Amino acid sequence: MKITKRQLRRIIREEVAKSTKKYDDDSALKGDQDDLHDALQKAIIDKTVEDREEAEDKKKNEGMSPDNMPDAWRQILGNCLKGK
Repeated sequence: MKITKRQLRRIIREEVAKSTKKYDDDSALKGDQDDLHDALQKAIIDKTVEDREEAEDKKKNEGMSPDNMPDAWRQILGNCLKGK
């Protein structure tokens, strides 16, 4: 059986564009994104997970300004810094 390059490209494009239920229920997908093909859904999910991890890391690494600290903490911190 012989097929042309054009036919082969069309077949490949159709295969790549398939949408299964594999990622449809993921919470990262919003609205009609569950209708997109799997490769695009996976990219959206990966990006969302990456963004969430970055936000968590940023939140963990944030310091607290003295203005937002309780008075007792400020006093202790002040005493510690004066000793140095």
